[in-house]
Amino acid sequence: MFFFGISPDGNIENNYNKNYADVKEWLESDEYVDFIIPQIYYGFYNTSKSYMNVVKEWEKLIKNNKIKYYIALAFYKVGKVDNYAKNGKNEWLENNNIIMKEIIISRNLKKYDGFVLFRYENLFNSEQFTNNSIKEIENIKKIIK
Repeated sequence: MFFFGISPDGNIENNYNKNYADVKEWLESDEYVDFIIPQIYYGFYNTSKSYMNVVKEWEKLIKNNKIKYYIALAFYKVGKVDNYAKNGKNEWLENNNIIMKEIIISRNLKKYDGFVLFRYENLFNSEQFTNNSIKEIENIKKIIK
């Protein structure tokens, strides 16, 4: 048995205007994807796109209940400034529990099937570690055991 999925831009408008990807069509039918992993690389204080708003937007798009909904989370941002977040640009720098909170909150969504962390290098390459990323890894381990 084969499964097919995609990991589109977390910003739904970008999928249409920049990537020419009709994610709404894909999520209404059972002819395109078996699972979707939108790249929801936003914090809670991102004034452009907040995590809570974006995960709910994606959940509403999934009209076919056979489609699995996994959320790609931005571990690569932990301990860094996010210049795209406007007023929330320091959120990832000042906090070490964002990913943990995103996982906990996502588990309460109706259509949530799991999460993935981007980027391998930031999780397993000690040269990439920051104090925040080390603490965030510890926090994640506490909730996934």
